[in-house]
Amino acid sequence: MGATARFTCRLSETVQHYSLNWYKLGDDKQPKLLDLGKRKYSPTMLNATTFEIKISDLELNDSGTYFCGLICPSLKLTESNRANLTVTEKQLEAGLPSEETKPGLPSEEREDHGEILLAVIGVGLFLVLPVLCYYLFNLIQRRQEEEKLENENAPLEEGPPAVSVFTVDYGVLEFRAADNAQRAPQERFASDQTEYATIIFPPEKPVAAKGGKKTKKPKNCPSRAEPH
Repeated sequence: MGATARFTCRLSETVQHYSLNWYKLGDDKQPKLLDLGKRKYSPTMLNATTFEIKISDLELNDSGTYFCGLICPSLKLTESNRANLTVTEKQLEAGLPSEETKPGLPSEEREDHGEILLAVIGVGLFLVLPVLCYYLFNLIQRRQEEEKLENENAPLEEGPPAVSVFTVDYGVLEFRAADNAQRAPQERFASDQTEYATIIFPPEKPVAAKGGKKTKKPKNCPSRAEPH
């Protein structure tokens, strides 16, 4: 399959007016004209009496019997000898193993390789996990310290201003002087317990009169005074 086949047709003599066709016998043993318009058929005239047809990209259904036919002006058909074409699947070259026949490792060796691979993976995980845990622990510790510093350095939030509450205490102040001043003076009445005292003033010296002016006599002082 995929190869190229060539058929050659030779005439015994030169013919001036003719028509050359290529045929293939069908399943019913009847000749069928090839469709030379297809790309897989390439007819060629080598010389005046030799013709060739090339069939490329052979497939299994291209197997069959081929021949050429010459039609003269008298409408006489002259057929050439018939050639058989058998197309088979492409055979692998000798010495090249196919995918199915490629040599492989025995099953026991494959199992050993699998166990070794699992052991290597287990040892790797055993070595990597402690390092990973240590790294995560340090990362968490560092994060907590940073959050602590941020909280300490953060400004305190000011609450709402406090409302001053004033307490008024009432008291009664007594001012005796003012009270006495506001009160109307009470009438004083003499009582039987009134004590009397006699005050004696020394006599005044007489003053000489000037300019014929008369001197005034001193008024008599009261003989008694009331204590206040």
